[in-house]
Amino acid sequence: MVKPTPTLSAAFLESAASKNELVKKLKSVHSALSDDDVEPNSAAYPSLDGLAAYLVKPKLLSHKDKEVRLFTSLCCIEVFYLYAPEPPWDSDEIIAVFEQIISQLSNLAHCHSSSQTNYAMYFHILEQLANVKIGVVLVELTRQGDENALEQLAELTRTLLTLVHKDHPQEVMNHAVSAIAACIDEFDSTIPTAILDEVLLCVARGPSADANAENNATATPAYMCAYNVIKRCEDRLSTPVAMLMNGLLDGNTQIMNDTQISQDAVWGIVFELHRIAPSLLTTVIGNVASALQVEEADRRLRVVKLLGRLFYSPTSDVGVKFASCFRQWSDRIKDVDVTIRKQMARCLVKILENKADLRQSATKSLIALLEDPVTDIRIEVVHAICDLASEDPSKVREELLQAIGQRVSSKSKTERKDAATGLAQIYQTHYSKPKLVEINENEDCNIDTIIKVSMNLEMDNVSGVHESLAWIPTVIFQALCYNDTVDSDMRSRVIQIVDDVLLPKSLSSTARTAGLAMIINSIKDNDNALKWLSKFLSERAEAQSALAAYLEARETSRGFSTGSAEYLTANVDAEEKLDLLVNKYVPLDDPKKSDILNKIHTHKDKTLFKIMESICDSNHSPSARVKALDELPKRVSSLGAVAASWMKTLVRRVSMGSALQFDTINHCAMLAQECFGEEEFYTSSHFLDIVKLATTAFPKIGQGNKGECFKTLTEFFSETRKLSGKAKDEAEDNNIVSSLSKILAAIAPSASATSTKTDDKQFQDELLRLCVKDGTPEQAKDAVHVMAALVAKGDKAELSAFSPLLKALTAPQRLALNNERCVAILAALAALAATAPLAFEGGGGGSSEGRGVKAVRFALESVILGKRGASILATDDDDEMDEEGPAKSAKEKAALEKKLASARIVSAIELLVAHIRSLPKYNKKKEVTNTSDEVSAPAHTKVVFSTLVRILEDDGLPPSTRDRKICTDAKSKAAIRRAAGIGLIQLCDPAGGRDCFLDVKGWHTLSRSFTDSNSAVREGVVEQLSMMITGQGSFSAVAPSLRFLALTVLCADADGNNTVANGGAVNIGKRSTAARSAALQCVKTLRNTCDQILLQCKARGAGGEAMFESQVKPAVMPEFSLPYALNLLAFRSETPIIKDGSKAAESDAGYKQLRRRLKWLLEPLIQSLGNHADNISFLLRVTELVGNSFECVDIIGADEEEAQDDMKGADASKKLTTVCKAAREALLKYVKTDDNLAPYPAPVQIPSQMFKKREGGQFKATKVDLIKERKRISEMQDDDDMNMGDDGGFAMNEDDDFEVRETEAHVDDMTHAADLVKSPVRKARRMTNWNVSPIGSPNGRNKSINKSLNTSASSASGRQPLSQAPLVKTVIKVNRMDTSVDGSHSSFSKSGSSTGKKRKGGKKTTASVDESFDFDDNENVATANTSTGKGSGSAAKKAKKATATKPKAKAAGRRSVRAR
Repeated sequence: MVKPTPTLSAAFLESAASKNELVKKLKSVHSALSDDDVEPNSAAYPSLDGLAAYLVKPKLLSHKDKEVRLFTSLCCIEVFYLYAPEPPWDSDEIIAVFEQIISQLSNLAHCHSSSQTNYAMYFHILEQLANVKIGVVLVELTRQGDENALEQLAELTRTLLTLVHKDHPQEVMNHAVSAIAACIDEFDSTIPTAILDEVLLCVARGPSADANAENNATATPAYMCAYNVIKRCEDRLSTPVAMLMNGLLDGNTQIMNDTQISQDAVWGIVFELHRIAPSLLTTVIGNVASALQVEEADRRLRVVKLLGRLFYSPTSDVGVKFASCFRQWSDRIKDVDVTIRKQMARCLVKILENKADLRQSATKSLIALLEDPVTDIRIEVVHAICDLASEDPSKVREELLQAIGQRVSSKSKTERKDAATGLAQIYQTHYSKPKLVEINENEDCNIDTIIKVSMNLEMDNVSGVHESLAWIPTVIFQALCYNDTVDSDMRSRVIQIVDDVLLPKSLSSTARTAGLAMIINSIKDNDNALKWLSKFLSERAEAQSALAAYLEARETSRGFSTGSAEYLTANVDAEEKLDLLVNKYVPLDDPKKSDILNKIHTHKDKTLFKIMESICDSNHSPSARVKALDELPKRVSSLGAVAASWMKTLVRRVSMGSALQFDTINHCAMLAQECFGEEEFYTSSHFLDIVKLATTAFPKIGQGNKGECFKTLTEFFSETRKLSGKAKDEAEDNNIVSSLSKILAAIAPSASATSTKTDDKQFQDELLRLCVKDGTPEQAKDAVHVMAALVAKGDKAELSAFSPLLKALTAPQRLALNNERCVAILAALAALAATAPLAFEGGGGGSSEGRGVKAVRFALESVILGKRGASILATDDDDEMDEEGPAKSAKEKAALEKKLASARIVSAIELLVAHIRSLPKYNKKKEVTNTSDEVSAPAHTKVVFSTLVRILEDDGLPPSTRDRKICTDAKSKAAIRRAAGIGLIQLCDPAGGRDCFLDVKGWHTLSRSFTDSNSAVREGVVEQLSMMITGQGSFSAVAPSLRFLALTVLCADADGNNTVANGGAVNIGKRSTAARSAALQCVKTLRNTCDQILLQCKARGAGGEAMFESQVKPAVMPEFSLPYALNLLAFRSETPIIKDGSKAAESDAGYKQLRRRLKWLLEPLIQSLGNHADNISFLLRVTELVGNSFECVDIIGADEEEAQDDMKGADASKKLTTVCKAAREALLKYVKTDDNLAPYPAPVQIPSQMFKKREGGQFKATKVDLIKERKRISEMQDDDDMNMGDDGGFAMNEDDDFEVRETEAHVDDMTHAADLVKSPVRKARRMTNWNVSPIGSPNGRNKSINKSLNTSASSASGRQPLSQAPLVKTVIKVNRMDTSVDGSHSSFSKSGSSTGKKRKGGKKTTASVDESFDFDDNENVATANTSTGKGSGSAAKKAKKATATKPKAKAAGRRSVRAR
């Protein structure tokens, strides 16, 4: 019998006759080899070696059948196991076996479960690779230098890394990792680059398709396999990987040739390695950081990205461990490449978000990036930080948010708008909303809760509140400084933030009120924020008035027949008011601005205008605002998107926002009263401050819809008067009564105009008591204003209402020097004189003089001059007597007298000034030689003027011998100087006509106040001057004297702290620059006034224009203020004398300050005409004439025989040359184009009361090397710039009498004016009619008005046509063109007509105040040229067209004043 062939032999396989049989036999061989009893090289298995040799033959390993190859591979795997560690094949055969094993193993990537065919076989191969570590055979061959073995090992590694699928059991991943790890562990210190490549390239692709994924749960299997290999072999891989990475980073040629990893891929590998095994990068990070210094920007960018990802990764602590590298990386915020700096910004914000340990360093870098010169970078940083802070403000340090706050003042419009928006949203989300939750949910919550929130007290673990955000409202309110000329979009955004963002619109009334109090409390220590908030509220009130005025004017025009003269006049007036609204409050930036406004104006939708009317009242409901925002844009949508957008802006600008409206203010009043009842006086005062802030701008808002707020306040006032003891003292410390009196004084006129009055006898008695018994001077003034507003108007009514008050105030024991309440009594009398002049001067008890008159005499003769006794009033039997207090010792009386002396004098001055200003307008022409000592006589006024001037001459010492000994301290003298200076300015109100009482000596004396060393004095007079020349405050909108405009040269601060050069004047900062802006506004308005007067003069006949040129223009044209300024500066002691040709001017501090002073006047004069100002040659001519041909006259007072030493004209004339030299240099600095030097062929007039012709003076212009001069001047240092202001028109009287005085001016023929400068080569340009006026007539409106002047003005207004008015004479002296209303001081900023009633003996007058505006906004507001008369744009065109067939005025065809 034949012996059977052994299964484990080559013959067994050779006997297979077919493929199927071969497969069957291979399976049997594999099964037999798997038996644990099989032992190679044993007698039991003598054919095993032959079998092993047969298995590696190509006919099996490379068989065309896949099953044959599979089972052959399985058998080879078992042979590896049986013969380990020495396989029975040579290297080539081993490599062939591995080639087939790898091929079979790769099929596992497509078989994911055991149910699939051959899955178990493939898995078995993998399992054996892992368990038997068969791959080490290739490692050994590789170590012997076999390149084929290394190639197969790399291929095996790649296959193992990629065969794993997400649907495989975990064992597949584990076996693959073990198999690779076995191979890596078998190597010594050096691991072939090819093997490292396979592992690292897997991690280089990242864990998933999202390269920024940080969660391994979403990673690909290949990445996780490599991840686990690196984690398992971290120690063995550390050095080889570091060497490979460093070689790539260093550009090592050998390594770069060996590896498949590109230099671009190294950054991703390093990042992934930090997540897997950071220890591998110990030596790599430093090498990476060194690449931050390379020149190639692309490479630096890759390094920045890599390190940034490493530093901000949540799982990494690289930034902490490699602190020096982090610092090097942080320095890239200064990289020259913009892209790199942007990348730094993104990474730094990520660090803020993820890495608490690095936030401080990242914060410093981001603050620096917020100062980056590239706007896009700053904006990106602002956006990123605000977004992060909105999500979690705890991750953004306070100093970084404050740096964002500083970007609100950025020059970039987008940046500052986005910064403000982001901060506001953060504030609402993380501060105001969470703090107000409790109050919002329960409006009837305890008052303690409201106090706690409103006063920003410590919160007890309130979730979501970020306490460091309380400063944000301050930044927002300061951003209200951006006007429409500078940045209209920014202003609109800030207004929206203030109205709707800082406090959520959804809050209840109580919560909104508490939130408003919280916001105001946070800004109370910042005067700038409060100032801009107050100004914003005032402008909104003015906008409401402007819109109401337009709607009323439009409605009036609709009452006339279309096409009639009345209709044309009324319609032009309405369109002019619409222009005012647009130009000043609600900008419209569009080339078709006039057409759009005309379409809105002529819109036939009546509901449109009714809705607009509903938001004009400050007491409108929130629903009215919502309706207007929704309806108005829709109703004009047919006019285009621009019209709809403008209408929405109109609503936002005019209507009351959700934060501050009548309901909120009413709640503030109620909460103030409630807090007062709880003796929370400080909080009560805070709520009253809010009410005062609102009612100052919106008096009607304190009245409320039904008067409820006014009733609450009057009840509250009565309650405050019932306090006593400690509670009263504490209430007084918190100014409760003072605040209430101020609020009531503001509200009372509005309440009087409606049915909201109070007949409460107790309230009236308390007001009276406040005046005469226990009120402060300010409280007494306010009480009088409240009483005056609430009484019925009329002579008898006033006398009846105020007689008890006047009698009480002037009781002898009260109106006495030794009365402690004398100051308050005088203050109340001053208020009474201003508000009720008829009652003040009314008779009293049958006496020849009224009590008011006697009070005036007491103030002047007893208090100030000390000529009479303690009281000049006789005691009546029915005079009320005050209870005498405890007797005082002589020492106590002396201390009290010292305390009261200066305050008493100040109040007396205020009374005298108020009384004189209440008198009828003074007309010097009608004055006869009058020696009357009546207090209403000019002689009394003259005494008051001279007294106040004397006080200033004596440095604040009072004339009274008694008080002169007491008021010797600096504080008392400063207070008296301040009162005297302010009093003189107020007495010179252009509406009163009394500035003639201030002679040249007095004017120079007054000027000293503007260089006072005391800030209160200087700020006071500068502020009053600013209001005078702009017609604001208590001053009427009447053209001021040019000599007062000239005083602005002394409003300039010193450059730095060199006050000596500025005459010892203390610097007053923004008040000084505000005076310069006021001068600019005054200059613009004077130009418009010139236009208006010129139109009237033309209409009066042939001689009208000649009169205007020779007599009116020197009084009103602002350029003629320059001689006054030159004279003023020549008499200043600090003005240096600089000889011609001396180089001392360049370093002399006094000379530099002189130029700076001149700039305060010259800059407004020139900038008011824009870039093509053509008045410079005229100003140069004035300067040259004064400097070369005139000298100063002695300034002699009325009671002096000769000038004092400091008023000698000869001494001043020595300085006059220096002053003119400085003026010339200052003027030449403004020469930018040839247009600036257009000659001015018209007479120059010099005031003779200040100058006289110099002997031998030359009146012919000299030739100057202009090129040389301009080059020299251009080398001088420039001063600061200024903001442009708004212009308007001063009032003027048509029936004013003008007196011609030939001696008032010297006339310079200027026939050779062209010789002043070398004739420039000029391009064709429009010629300015300087023979008429250096002012503007930009839009043609004057032409249409001029044409229709005679035909429509008379019938429309009932006044005499100007062309029929008698020709009158003009005074060359200043201040005669006005329509003042005696006893009333209308706001300059409002246009329209104002009527007022004079005191007894005066006549009723009407003033027509005409305003025009000149904005030059290149960003958001369409240019609105200055109008010189009524009507503009489409209105002017209509008026012109409508009057084309009507008779024209005589001068209608004349040339326009000035074509811009």
